[in-house]
Amino acid sequence: PDVVHAHDAHGLAVAAAACTLAGRERPRLVASRRVDFHVRRNPLSRWKYRRVDRFLCASDAIRRMLIEDGVAAGKADVVHEGVDVDHIAGLPQVDVHGELGLPPGAPIVGNVAALVPHKGQQHLLDAAARIVVEVPEARFVIVGAGELQGALVAQVARLGLERHVVLTGFRTDALSLLKGFDVFVMSSVTEGLGTSVLDAMACRRRDPRGRDSRERRRRRDGAPRPGARPGRPGVRRGAPAPRRESPRGAGQSGTDKGPRALQRGADGRRNRCRVRGPGGRRQPQPGTPLKPGRAPAGHDAAPSTSAPATAPFT
Repeated sequence: PDVVHAHDAHGLAVAAAACTLAGRERPRLVASRRVDFHVRRNPLSRWKYRRVDRFLCASDAIRRMLIEDGVAAGKADVVHEGVDVDHIAGLPQVDVHGELGLPPGAPIVGNVAALVPHKGQQHLLDAAARIVVEVPEARFVIVGAGELQGALVAQVARLGLERHVVLTGFRTDALSLLKGFDVFVMSSVTEGLGTSVLDAMACRRRDPRGRDSRERRRRRDGAPRPGARPGRPGVRRGAPAPRRESPRGAGQSGTDKGPRALQRGADGRRNRCRVRGPGGRRQPQPGTPLKPGRAPAGHDAAPSTSAPATAPFT
């Protein structure tokens, strides 16, 4: 072959040995790097990384880390990873409540990752213990397997979360499960790129900040929000109409009971009138000062102002 592409550290060791045995006719060796760990400094690690002709880094952070570890900058390029959106869209959604025996209608917070220290599931469990105090019906589903399995089981018992947390272990249908989550959480302490978030976005799950990914794409593309008035981008149906200036001025008594009664009394404070405003909504009685920062119905409120350097491999 002209090119050998290694996708992980173990594959790279085998590929480096094979390319070395090929002698002068050896193929080019390309290595993908997805993890944000520093390269080990033992002789075997240094030997195999010296034989790589090009590194494909999943993010800028990984590329910088390789350069800090001694890889020549010209040998490292960034190729961001992606997910197969069409494939994910075609996957069936699992009924997580029925599959895992959870109470019908219980909100599900999910995590999909290997159970290893830097994925941070231990911190997610600490957060879950606080959340169930306020939302006792919440359930937490952690999908994955790894070295922390036993420690996480013990932590669940220590926190009294046996009814609220499910550790599913390794699942081949993780993406279908993810589609059934109400909220997806990436609890990682560190990530090279974090493709699980891309999976969650492709599944159209809410991100940890609680905003739906479709809504963010809609705003990014300039599309109107659902319920926006035609020709009025960003104004929702049923929102108050813009304030109209009173023809009699702002310093009058507010006793006019016509359809456009004044909004300020003699003391300068806003008063409410008796008449119904736009849409037929009833206005409170006059003389009642508004709460701070609140405008009368039918009027908009005023806008707010308010690594150490290391020797190279070569």
